[in-house]
Amino acid sequence: MSTEHDHCFVLWADRFDETAAVLFVAELRRVGLRVRLVGLPGPSFVGLHGLVLTPDLTLDEALAQGDQMACVVVPCDGPALGRVANDPRLQELFDLAAAQGATVVVGSEASLALTGGRGWVYSQGQGIYRQVRRLARQLRPKRRSELAARLARNRQYSIAAEL
Repeated sequence: MSTEHDHCFVLWADRFDETAAVLFVAELRRVGLRVRLVGLPGPSFVGLHGLVLTPDLTLDEALAQGDQMACVVVPCDGPALGRVANDPRLQELFDLAAAQGATVVVGSEASLALTGGRGWVYSQGQGIYRQVRRLARQLRPKRRSELAARLARNRQYSIAAEL
């Protein structure tokens, strides 16, 4: 299993904000991160404005990949998160994010309280795109370090082949 911290989990449940979810997913994927929409238990996956998004992973599957977590995005207000907050696995995900040093981004102060006060609140207005881009730049994989690691692996393989 990879120990690279390149997975971003965008939580998704009924009445979450699909506009914010799509912005985070698109921008984080654009910079090369592995972004997964994580379905939380609930009656449906219909967003605040009626758009249905299909999750990539269940919460259990996200927890299994938690050692690779770079960030968790919770695109909703407090009441929407409150509807799913009684699931102990959600708290387990937030605790794992803290242990991994992953960034937690939420849509409201009330949501921030449910994460144990970890992370930051994105703006609900026009400034959201600027914040999403800043997060993407902060988390994007370091191209030079990836290249150096690849070159080192290639050298090891070529040395082994000579022996």
